[in-house]
Amino acid sequence: MTWINGTEVAVHDGVARVKNPPTGVSKVAIRLEMELGKYAGAAFDQPIKLKLEGGIIQQGFWQDYALPTYSGIGIYKQKIKLDKKESQQKVEIDLGEVYVAAEVFVNGNSAGKCVAEPYKFDLSGLVQSGENEIEIRVANTLAPHYSIPKKAMHLGPVKSGLVGPVQLKIADK
Repeated sequence: MTWINGTEVAVHDGVARVKNPPTGVSKVAIRLEMELGKYAGAAFDQPIKLKLEGGIIQQGFWQDYALPTYSGIGIYKQKIKLDKKESQQKVEIDLGEVYVAAEVFVNGNSAGKCVAEPYKFDLSGLVQSGENEIEIRVANTLAPHYSIPKKAMHLGPVKSGLVGPVQLKIADK
């Protein structure tokens, strides 16, 4: 059984589809009913796949977006337009506060990875005149996953997310 914000959602062939998804932050609950004699220590024989389509997560802590125990990677995308002069200048992105690691891509090319402050990346040479897609991948630790019950000792920070503020800086070379 699956519920979204307390409303039951039908599951067919292991997939729950929501025709009119709620706006804003939602909480999803899943209850498994195991067949007697079939449980051997794991409810699933492979990792759960979660695909959210059309949702938007703004900057902030993932726990504020109903993801307090999520361990994995969050992807943030933004398109920007630069004129010819701007694209030839020094272009840097400062991610501000990040929990825990980040990798930045510009038009599909990696600008680098960072696991500690400052979370700054030089985008010069990767940006072009016209439209550019900036993708920021933020990865956390396993600590949030093990935070309930409180067994997250020595696994890293429980906080997760791109807190920001994210700033794009363009300056003369």
